[in-house]
Amino acid sequence: SDAHGHGGAFSSTVGAHMGRRQAELIRVANVGPGRLVVDIAAADGATLAACRDAGATVIGFDIDPVRVGRAVAAGLDVRALAGPADLPAALAGLGRRAQLVVVDHALAHVDDFDGLIAGLAGLVDPDGIIAIEAHHVLGLLDDGAFDIVSHPHRTYLALGALEHALARHGLLAVDAERSELHGGSFSVLVRPIGAGRRAGPSVIALRQLEIAAGVADPVAYRSLAERAEAVRSDLRLFLEGTLAQGATVAAYGASSRGLTVLGFAGITNREIAFVA
Repeated sequence: SDAHGHGGAFSSTVGAHMGRRQAELIRVANVGPGRLVVDIAAADGATLAACRDAGATVIGFDIDPVRVGRAVAAGLDVRALAGPADLPAALAGLGRRAQLVVVDHALAHVDDFDGLIAGLAGLVDPDGIIAIEAHHVLGLLDDGAFDIVSHPHRTYLALGALEHALARHGLLAVDAERSELHGGSFSVLVRPIGAGRRAGPSVIALRQLEIAAGVADPVAYRSLAERAEAVRSDLRLFLEGTLAQGATVAAYGASSRGLTVLGFAGITNREIAFVA
């Protein structure tokens, strides 16, 4: 799966997660005829296709021309962008409000974080929903998932940090959920601040979990390097021992996270002959 989290064509786990998520978003956002759905990292348009099948008008954006081509070939209105910096202007140019705005694993790639949040606030209907999914910093702290770190990522979010950014632009997290996707992710349903709207129990519970984990305290991150070093040491010991027995080692799954591990551990084709 790529950094946007749209590897469903290759991963049954991702595919099942996306199917459940699409059905839930269509339900909670009341997606149907006369509604506009916008996906700002649409990939091949699977989420938009589900919303279109529910009767909605759908528009998507993506920076990968290959994925955009697949979506267009499937009859979807997905538009290519040169990069994430072009997205706020593209959203402003739509000229109408959306009932559902999907932001799946896209916030991490944005340099102007507040600029994008402002664009989302200007796009969503007062009664609409912004659905955000992102890598969760607890994946780093709880599981030591250092391999998620890569150059395209600008942020690894906590709910508390995201809530501060949302509040600056008149938005409120009303529901939140953790998942094991991509080494630890979380999804948030966001609405414009309005009378009677407040954070739900799931948001409060995740806030408290983050506080208990110390996500705002630098001390909580000090063990991450030690855990990464242990992974490197264990991997090298395993490979050296296997080679000493005369075996040849190959790997399967040429993922960006695998590349992070191989580079960090200094693994070459001496230790792993090839990756399929």
